[in-house]
Amino acid sequence: MSETLVDRFRGVLERRADAPFYRFLGKGEDQPQALTGAALDRRARAIAVALGERAAVGDRALILCPPGLDYVAELFGCLYAGVWHCRPIRRIRACSPG
Repeated sequence: MSETLVDRFRGVLERRADAPFYRFLGKGEDQPQALTGAALDRRARAIAVALGERAAVGDRALILCPPGLDYVAELFGCLYAGVWHCRPIRRIRACSPG
């Protein structure tokens, strides 16, 4: 059986289980937030389970969260669930009458 992209990601996350895998420095912050490989894998698996209850493999999911650790976990969760992730290209502006 050939290895998939998700298998590769999981292998990397396992090898870096206790090490910071992803760091994010928010606007105006001076200390980055970090996720270890194990924490990212755990969050992604939980998201994949939730997606699997609501969507089928190959469906699309719109990710509506700002850049950061949550976005990365949701992205990996989509990959784990076999769901295509989508993100709005630009901000939606409120329409005002007239």
